[in-house]
Amino acid sequence: MSQLTCKNCGNEFEGKFCNNCGQKASADRLTYKSLVETLMHGFLHVDKGFFYTIKMLFINPGELVLNYINCKRVKYFQPFPLLIILSAIYGLLHHWLAPEVVETVKAGAKHSDGIFRIALGDGTPFQLNKTFINMLEYIINHLSENYAFINIFIIPPFILATKIAFRKAGAYNYNFVEYLFGGAYLSSLYIVISILFMPFELLLKGSSYLSGWENITWIVYFLVTLYFFYHLFEGGIRKTIKRTVYTYLLYFPFLLIYVIMGVLIAILIAFAGQGLGHLTGLC
Repeated sequence: MSQLTCKNCGNEFEGKFCNNCGQKASADRLTYKSLVETLMHGFLHVDKGFFYTIKMLFINPGELVLNYINCKRVKYFQPFPLLIILSAIYGLLHHWLAPEVVETVKAGAKHSDGIFRIALGDGTPFQLNKTFINMLEYIINHLSENYAFINIFIIPPFILATKIAFRKAGAYNYNFVEYLFGGAYLSSLYIVISILFMPFELLLKGSSYLSGWENITWIVYFLVTLYFFYHLFEGGIRKTIKRTVYTYLLYFPFLLIYVIMGVLIAILIAFAGQGLGHLTGLC
């Protein structure tokens, strides 16, 4: 059997696993197959590298992502299980410490019932208004309790904005799935910061200082993203700052379009479902 070189530690070995660090010999570039495997494998190994990965997210998130992309993965907790676990922790804390926020979102969904009834009218074909309102209510209620889905959902438009803003700094060296993994790690870091900041938000709740604290929070998120991009792409600090700002300027309209497209697809599905039910009734 020929000698293999471990991509994680550089050790030469034979077999399916490195005898020095334990990484698989088959470690290769991240693809859609890797996405499925990491989701299945990660849930079965919850404790492996969890706290070490969180520590590395604070010390150098860009290096962590580069290591993971370049097949140095054995020490790290996998990104999507990490994101889901942290989102669950944040969601539980949010419900426990600030339940009134979630109830406000749900109340807004119920309030929208009347608005959409007026906008669509009672005579809408196939009673699309009722179906759409019920579906919208369900979606908003579900999202208000599912932070992991929200964090995964908003990654794609951020990837698009990043690839455009950093196109001259090596953005196209990575494929879409590699960006998904990197985005999951970055989102995980945002959630850890949000958890750490939660006590301050509770202390300042209802005071005039809360808006100032929220501005500080956004600045921290921006600096974290800047630090992440600085290690992930080429270019000096000035160019990275400009490109990071450009990323955010692109991201918000992209996110708006992305959400609108999702709502339109939901409307089409509701309309098609009602239309099919109507035709079935005629038969």
